[in-house]
Amino acid sequence: MKFRTILVFALAIATTAAAQSPVVTIFDPDGNLAWTNTGGYARFRVEWASSTEGPWRRTFQQQELVEKHSNGVVSVEVPAFYRVVREENPVPPGMELMESGSFQRGDNYGYPDTVPPRDLHIRSLYVDRFEVTVQLWRRVRNWAITNGYADLTNGGGMDNGRSPNHPVAYVSWYDALKWCNARSEKEGLHPIYYQDFFLTTVYRQDTTDVANTWVAWNANGYRLPTEAEWEKAARGGLRGHHYPWRSFGGSYWDHMDGSRCNFINSASPYGLATTPVSYYDGAQQIDGPDMANGYGLYDMAGNVREIVWDRFDPSLAYYLTCPTNDPKGYASGTQRIVRGGSFLDALDDVRAPYVEAVAATNRDVETGFRCVRIVTE
Repeated sequence: MKFRTILVFALAIATTAAAQSPVVTIFDPDGNLAWTNTGGYARFRVEWASSTEGPWRRTFQQQELVEKHSNGVVSVEVPAFYRVVREENPVPPGMELMESGSFQRGDNYGYPDTVPPRDLHIRSLYVDRFEVTVQLWRRVRNWAITNGYADLTNGGGMDNGRSPNHPVAYVSWYDALKWCNARSEKEGLHPIYYQDFFLTTVYRQDTTDVANTWVAWNANGYRLPTEAEWEKAARGGLRGHHYPWRSFGGSYWDHMDGSRCNFINSASPYGLATTPVSYYDGAQQIDGPDMANGYGLYDMAGNVREIVWDRFDPSLAYYLTCPTNDPKGYASGTQRIVRGGSFLDALDDVRAPYVEAVAATNRDVETGFRCVRIVTE
Protein backbone atom coordinates (compact mmCIF):
# COMPACT_ATOMS: atom_id res chain seq x y z
CA MET A 1 0.00 0.00 0.00
CA LYS A 2 1.34 3.38 -0.97
CA PHE A 3 1.42 6.12 1.63
CA ARG A 4 1.23 9.73 0.54
CA THR A 5 2.98 12.53 2.40
CA ILE A 6 1.01 15.76 2.78
CA LEU A 7 3.02 18.98 2.77
CA VAL A 8 1.89 22.25 4.28
CA PHE A 9 3.77 25.04 2.49
CA ALA A 10 2.54 28.25 4.11
CA LEU A 11 0.60 29.43 7.14
CA ALA A 12 0.45 33.18 7.67
CA ILE A 13 0.57 34.42 11.27
CA ALA A 14 0.35 38.05 12.33
CA THR A 15 0.15 39.70 15.73
CA THR A 16 -2.92 41.96 15.91
CA ALA A 17 -6.64 41.19 15.89
CA ALA A 18 -8.90 41.68 12.89
CA ALA A 19 -12.53 41.21 11.96
CA GLN A 20 -13.79 37.64 11.74
CA SER A 21 -12.37 36.05 8.61
CA PRO A 22 -14.30 33.62 6.42
CA VAL A 23 -13.31 29.99 6.23
CA VAL A 24 -11.21 29.27 3.16
CA THR A 25 -11.50 25.73 1.79
CA ILE A 26 -8.80 24.50 -0.59
CA PHE A 27 -8.31 21.27 -2.51
CA ASP A 28 -5.08 20.31 -4.24
CA PRO A 29 -4.82 16.78 -5.70
CA ASP A 30 -1.04 16.93 -5.23
CA GLY A 31 -1.52 17.35 -1.47
CA ASN A 32 0.08 20.80 -1.29
CA LEU A 33 -1.25 23.92 0.39
CA ALA A 34 -0.14 27.51 -0.15
CA TRP A 35 -2.13 30.39 1.31
CA THR A 36 -1.41 34.04 2.05
CA ASN A 37 -3.26 36.17 4.56
CA THR A 38 -4.56 39.11 2.55
CA GLY A 39 -7.73 39.84 4.51
CA GLY A 40 -6.45 41.23 7.79
CA TYR A 41 -4.19 40.56 10.73
CA ALA A 42 -4.98 37.61 12.94
CA ARG A 43 -3.74 34.15 13.85
CA PHE A 44 -4.93 31.34 11.60
CA ARG A 45 -4.63 27.57 11.51
CA VAL A 46 -4.83 24.90 8.85
CA GLU A 47 -7.24 22.00 9.21
CA TRP A 48 -7.55 18.92 7.01
CA ALA A 49 -10.20 16.34 6.18
CA SER A 50 -10.58 13.39 3.84
CA SER A 51 -13.77 14.93 2.39
CA THR A 52 -15.40 18.34 2.28
CA GLU A 53 -17.96 17.05 4.78
CA GLY A 54 -15.27 16.65 7.45
CA PRO A 55 -14.61 15.90 10.21
CA TRP A 56 -11.96 18.63 10.20
CA ARG A 57 -8.78 17.90 12.14
CA ARG A 58 -6.18 20.23 13.59
CA THR A 59 -3.29 17.82 14.11
CA PHE A 60 -0.94 16.98 11.24
CA GLN A 61 1.78 14.76 12.65
CA GLN A 62 1.89 11.49 10.68
CA GLN A 63 -1.53 12.14 9.23
CA GLU A 64 -0.88 9.58 6.48
CA LEU A 65 -0.70 6.90 9.20
CA VAL A 66 -4.28 7.10 10.46
CA GLU A 67 -4.97 3.38 10.34
CA LYS A 68 -7.75 0.89 10.91
CA HIS A 69 -7.16 -2.84 11.15
CA SER A 70 -9.84 -5.43 10.47
CA ASN A 71 -9.34 -9.12 9.72
CA GLY A 72 -5.79 -8.52 8.56
CA VAL A 73 -6.75 -5.63 6.28
CA VAL A 74 -5.14 -2.24 6.83
CA SER A 75 -6.94 0.83 5.51
CA VAL A 76 -5.37 4.29 5.56
CA GLU A 77 -7.25 7.57 5.58
CA VAL A 78 -5.39 10.06 3.38
CA PRO A 79 -6.40 13.72 3.80
CA ALA A 80 -6.94 15.71 0.64
CA PHE A 81 -9.02 18.75 1.62
CA TYR A 82 -7.78 21.72 3.64
CA ARG A 83 -9.31 24.81 5.15
CA VAL A 84 -7.84 27.88 6.81
CA VAL A 85 -9.71 29.19 9.84
CA ARG A 86 -9.08 31.93 12.35
CA GLU A 87 -7.31 30.67 15.48
CA GLU A 88 -9.32 31.75 18.52
CA ASN A 89 -7.67 29.50 21.11
CA PRO A 90 -3.99 28.77 20.37
CA VAL A 91 -2.51 25.64 21.90
CA PRO A 92 -0.85 26.51 25.25
CA PRO A 93 2.97 26.68 25.16
CA GLY A 94 4.65 23.34 25.77
CA MET A 95 1.50 21.35 25.02
CA GLU A 96 0.03 19.59 21.99
CA LEU A 97 -3.57 19.24 20.87
CA MET A 98 -5.18 15.79 20.96
CA GLU A 99 -8.47 16.08 19.15
CA SER A 100 -11.68 14.41 20.26
CA GLY A 101 -12.40 11.01 18.80
CA SER A 102 -12.28 7.30 19.36
CA PHE A 103 -9.34 4.98 19.85
CA GLN A 104 -8.85 1.32 20.77
CA ARG A 105 -7.64 0.74 24.31
CA GLY A 106 -5.82 -2.51 25.14
CA ASP A 107 -4.77 -5.36 22.85
CA ASN A 108 -4.67 -9.13 22.51
CA TYR A 109 -0.90 -9.46 22.97
CA GLY A 110 1.23 -9.83 26.05
CA TYR A 111 0.38 -11.14 29.48
CA PRO A 112 -2.79 -13.11 30.27
CA ASP A 113 -4.15 -10.15 32.27
CA THR A 114 -3.73 -7.69 29.39
CA VAL A 115 -6.64 -5.28 29.10
CA PRO A 116 -8.94 -6.55 26.31
CA PRO A 117 -9.41 -4.27 23.27
CA ARG A 118 -12.30 -1.83 23.47
CA ASP A 119 -13.13 1.36 21.59
CA LEU A 120 -13.47 4.50 23.73
CA HIS A 121 -14.25 8.10 22.84
CA ILE A 122 -12.12 10.85 24.41
CA ARG A 123 -12.77 14.60 24.43
CA SER A 124 -10.29 17.09 22.99
CA LEU A 125 -7.34 17.76 25.29
CA TYR A 126 -4.10 19.64 25.45
CA VAL A 127 -1.31 17.28 26.53
CA ASP A 128 2.16 18.19 27.83
CA ARG A 129 4.65 17.59 25.03
CA PHE A 130 7.22 16.34 27.54
CA GLU A 131 7.17 14.69 30.94
CA VAL A 132 7.29 17.24 33.78
CA THR A 133 10.94 18.08 34.33
CA VAL A 134 12.88 18.61 37.55
CA GLN A 135 13.22 22.28 36.61
CA LEU A 136 9.49 22.81 36.03
CA TRP A 137 8.52 20.85 39.14
CA ARG A 138 10.76 22.98 41.37
CA ARG A 139 9.74 26.25 39.76
CA VAL A 140 6.09 25.53 40.56
CA ARG A 141 6.95 24.11 43.99
CA ASN A 142 8.88 27.23 44.95
CA TRP A 143 5.73 29.24 44.25
CA ALA A 144 3.51 26.67 45.96
CA ILE A 145 5.27 26.56 49.34
CA THR A 146 4.58 30.28 49.84
CA ASN A 147 0.96 29.93 48.70
CA GLY A 148 -0.57 27.32 50.95
CA TYR A 149 1.11 24.11 49.76
CA ALA A 150 2.96 23.38 52.97
CA ASP A 151 4.06 19.78 52.38
CA LEU A 152 4.74 19.55 48.64
CA THR A 153 7.84 17.41 48.13
CA ASN A 154 10.96 18.80 46.49
CA GLY A 155 10.96 15.94 43.99
CA GLY A 156 14.08 14.59 42.37
CA GLY A 157 15.31 12.80 39.32
CA MET A 158 17.72 10.18 38.02
CA ASP A 159 19.77 12.82 36.25
CA ASN A 160 23.03 12.44 38.21
CA GLY A 161 23.28 16.22 38.27
CA ARG A 162 23.53 16.45 34.48
CA SER A 163 20.50 18.54 33.64
CA PRO A 164 17.33 20.04 35.12
CA ASN A 165 15.72 18.99 31.83
CA HIS A 166 15.39 15.37 32.98
CA PRO A 167 11.94 14.19 34.11
CA VAL A 168 11.10 14.65 37.76
CA ALA A 169 10.81 11.45 39.82
CA TYR A 170 10.29 10.53 43.48
CA VAL A 171 6.77 11.99 43.38
CA SER A 172 3.60 10.18 44.46
CA TRP A 173 0.02 10.33 43.20
CA TYR A 174 -0.79 12.72 46.05
CA ASP A 175 2.19 14.91 45.17
CA ALA A 176 1.19 15.04 41.51
CA LEU A 177 -2.38 16.14 42.28
CA LYS A 178 -1.26 18.95 44.58
CA TRP A 179 1.40 20.08 42.12
CA CYS A 180 -1.14 20.19 39.28
CA ASN A 181 -3.32 22.46 41.43
CA ALA A 182 -0.33 24.66 42.21
CA ARG A 183 0.62 24.90 38.54
CA SER A 184 -2.96 25.93 37.75
CA GLU A 185 -3.16 28.57 40.47
CA LYS A 186 0.28 29.94 39.62
CA GLU A 187 -0.91 30.55 36.04
CA GLY A 188 -4.28 31.99 37.05
CA LEU A 189 -6.27 28.91 36.03
CA HIS A 190 -8.91 27.05 38.00
CA PRO A 191 -7.58 24.18 40.14
CA ILE A 192 -8.99 20.73 39.45
CA TYR A 193 -8.70 18.70 42.66
CA TYR A 194 -10.71 19.33 45.84
CA GLN A 195 -11.22 17.79 49.27
CA ASP A 196 -14.99 17.58 49.15
CA PHE A 197 -17.90 16.75 46.87
CA PHE A 198 -19.01 20.40 46.69
CA LEU A 199 -15.59 21.51 45.33
CA THR A 200 -15.15 24.16 48.01
CA THR A 201 -11.72 23.28 49.48
CA VAL A 202 -8.81 23.14 47.05
CA TYR A 203 -6.51 20.17 47.64
CA ARG A 204 -3.21 21.73 48.74
CA GLN A 205 -1.77 19.53 51.49
CA ASP A 206 -1.84 16.13 53.23
CA THR A 207 -2.59 12.75 51.64
CA THR A 208 -6.26 13.00 50.72
CA ASP A 209 -7.84 10.20 48.71
CA VAL A 210 -9.52 12.54 46.27
CA ALA A 211 -12.62 10.84 44.85
CA ASN A 212 -13.74 10.93 41.22
CA THR A 213 -16.61 13.21 42.28
CA TRP A 214 -14.23 15.69 43.94
CA VAL A 215 -12.68 16.65 40.61
CA ALA A 216 -13.63 19.76 38.61
CA TRP A 217 -13.48 17.88 35.32
CA ASN A 218 -14.61 20.88 33.25
CA ALA A 219 -12.28 23.46 34.81
CA ASN A 220 -9.44 24.85 32.70
CA GLY A 221 -6.50 23.95 34.98
CA TYR A 222 -3.89 21.22 34.82
CA ARG A 223 -4.58 17.66 35.91
CA LEU A 224 -3.36 14.11 35.49
CA PRO A 225 -4.70 12.34 32.43
CA THR A 226 -7.14 9.53 33.05
CA GLU A 227 -5.78 6.15 32.04
CA ALA A 228 -7.90 6.16 28.88
CA GLU A 229 -6.72 9.66 27.95
CA TRP A 230 -3.12 8.63 28.54
CA GLU A 231 -3.35 5.56 26.31
CA LYS A 232 -5.00 7.50 23.51
CA ALA A 233 -2.23 10.10 23.79
CA ALA A 234 0.45 7.40 23.79
CA ARG A 235 -0.91 5.72 20.67
CA GLY A 236 -0.79 8.97 18.72
CA GLY A 237 -3.54 7.97 16.31
CA LEU A 238 -2.28 4.46 15.61
CA ARG A 239 -4.56 1.49 16.20
CA GLY A 240 -3.36 -1.89 17.44
CA HIS A 241 0.37 -1.05 17.47
CA HIS A 242 2.60 -2.10 20.35
CA TYR A 243 4.37 1.24 20.80
CA PRO A 244 3.74 4.93 20.09
CA TRP A 245 5.32 4.44 16.64
CA ARG A 246 4.51 2.07 13.77
CA SER A 247 4.86 -1.36 15.37
CA PHE A 248 2.04 -3.65 14.33
CA GLY A 249 2.33 -7.42 14.83
CA GLY A 250 5.39 -9.65 15.12
CA SER A 251 7.86 -9.76 17.99
CA TYR A 252 8.30 -6.70 20.18
CA TRP A 253 12.02 -6.78 19.25
CA ASP A 254 11.04 -6.25 15.61
CA HIS A 255 9.95 -2.72 16.54
CA MET A 256 12.35 -1.67 19.29
CA ASP A 257 15.90 -0.40 19.60
CA GLY A 258 17.78 2.24 21.55
CA SER A 259 17.07 4.97 19.01
CA ARG A 260 13.35 4.89 19.83
CA CYS A 261 13.02 5.15 23.61
CA ASN A 262 14.87 4.84 26.91
CA PHE A 263 14.35 1.32 28.29
CA ILE A 264 16.66 -1.08 30.10
CA ASN A 265 18.41 -2.29 26.93
CA SER A 266 18.55 1.05 25.13
CA ALA A 267 22.31 1.50 25.76
CA SER A 268 21.79 5.20 26.39
CA PRO A 269 24.98 7.23 26.98
CA TYR A 270 23.33 8.30 30.26
CA GLY A 271 23.56 4.70 31.50
CA LEU A 272 20.79 3.26 33.66
CA ALA A 273 19.23 6.66 34.20
CA THR A 274 16.72 8.96 32.60
CA THR A 275 17.49 10.93 29.46
CA PRO A 276 16.59 14.61 28.98
CA VAL A 277 12.98 14.97 27.90
CA SER A 278 14.03 16.37 24.52
CA TYR A 279 16.62 13.66 23.87
CA TYR A 280 14.56 11.64 21.40
CA ASP A 281 13.98 14.56 19.06
CA GLY A 282 17.11 13.42 17.21
CA ALA A 283 19.83 13.84 19.84
CA GLN A 284 19.94 10.09 20.53
CA GLN A 285 22.27 9.55 17.56
CA ILE A 286 23.69 11.45 14.60
CA ASP A 287 20.71 12.30 12.41
CA GLY A 288 18.55 10.21 14.73
CA PRO A 289 14.81 9.84 14.18
CA ASP A 290 12.48 12.36 15.77
CA MET A 291 10.41 10.11 18.02
CA ALA A 292 7.48 12.44 18.61
CA ASN A 293 4.37 10.35 18.14
CA GLY A 294 1.36 11.24 16.02
CA TYR A 295 0.27 13.92 18.48
CA GLY A 296 3.75 15.42 18.81
CA LEU A 297 4.40 13.85 22.25
CA TYR A 298 7.73 12.50 23.52
CA ASP A 299 8.66 9.70 25.94
CA MET A 300 5.24 8.04 25.91
CA ALA A 301 7.32 4.86 26.11
CA GLY A 302 10.16 4.58 28.62
CA ASN A 303 12.20 7.21 30.52
CA VAL A 304 9.86 7.40 33.54
CA ARG A 305 6.56 5.60 33.96
CA GLU A 306 3.79 8.14 34.23
CA ILE A 307 1.21 8.48 37.00
CA VAL A 308 -2.38 8.73 35.77
CA TRP A 309 -5.56 9.59 37.67
CA ASP A 310 -7.16 6.13 37.88
CA ARG A 311 -7.36 3.65 40.71
CA PHE A 312 -6.54 0.06 39.78
CA ASP A 313 -9.17 -2.67 39.56
CA PRO A 314 -7.25 -5.94 40.05
CA SER A 315 -10.13 -7.95 38.55
CA LEU A 316 -9.91 -5.88 35.32
CA ALA A 317 -13.72 -5.93 35.24
CA TYR A 318 -13.81 -2.12 35.08
CA TYR A 319 -12.25 -2.20 31.62
CA LEU A 320 -15.21 -4.21 30.30
CA THR A 321 -17.95 -2.18 31.98
CA CYS A 322 -16.70 1.42 32.09
CA PRO A 323 -18.45 4.13 30.04
CA THR A 324 -17.26 4.33 26.45
CA ASN A 325 -17.24 8.16 26.55
CA ASP A 326 -14.50 9.75 28.68
CA PRO A 327 -14.30 7.12 31.45
CA LYS A 328 -13.10 8.62 34.72
CA GLY A 329 -11.60 5.47 36.22
CA TYR A 330 -12.42 2.84 38.82
CA ALA A 331 -14.10 4.46 41.85
CA SER A 332 -12.41 2.47 44.63
CA GLY A 333 -9.17 0.64 45.36
CA THR A 334 -5.95 1.52 47.14
CA GLN A 335 -3.51 1.30 44.22
CA ARG A 336 -3.01 3.82 41.44
CA ILE A 337 -2.05 3.19 37.82
CA VAL A 338 1.23 4.13 36.14
CA ARG A 339 1.73 3.82 32.40
CA GLY A 340 4.46 3.77 29.77
CA GLY A 341 7.26 1.96 31.62
CA SER A 342 10.65 3.39 32.57
CA PHE A 343 14.37 3.29 31.83
CA LEU A 344 14.55 0.21 34.08
CA ASP A 345 11.80 -1.70 32.26
CA ALA A 346 12.01 -4.33 29.53
CA LEU A 347 10.54 -3.78 26.08
CA ASP A 348 7.23 -5.51 26.90
CA ASP A 349 6.63 -3.13 29.85
CA VAL A 350 6.96 0.05 27.76
CA ARG A 351 4.18 -0.93 25.35
CA ALA A 352 1.28 1.50 24.91
CA PRO A 353 -1.35 -0.84 26.45
CA TYR A 354 0.72 -2.12 29.39
CA VAL A 355 -0.88 -1.45 32.80
CA GLU A 356 1.01 -1.32 36.10
CA ALA A 357 -0.22 -0.46 39.61
CA VAL A 358 1.58 1.16 42.57
CA ALA A 359 0.59 2.50 45.98
CA ALA A 360 -0.75 6.05 46.05
CA THR A 361 2.14 6.94 48.37
CA ASN A 362 4.79 5.39 46.11
CA ARG A 363 7.82 7.56 45.34
CA ASP A 364 10.66 6.03 43.36
CA VAL A 365 13.28 6.77 40.74
CA GLU A 366 11.15 5.29 37.94
CA THR A 367 7.98 7.33 38.36
CA GLY A 368 7.00 10.79 37.07
CA PHE A 369 4.06 12.22 35.11
CA ARG A 370 2.76 14.74 32.58
CA CYS A 371 -0.33 16.99 32.64
CA VAL A 372 -3.37 17.60 30.46
CA ARG A 373 -5.89 20.42 30.14
CA ILE A 374 -9.32 20.45 28.56
CA VAL A 375 -9.98 22.41 25.38
CA THR A 376 -12.46 25.08 26.37
CA GLU A 377 -13.44 26.42 22.95
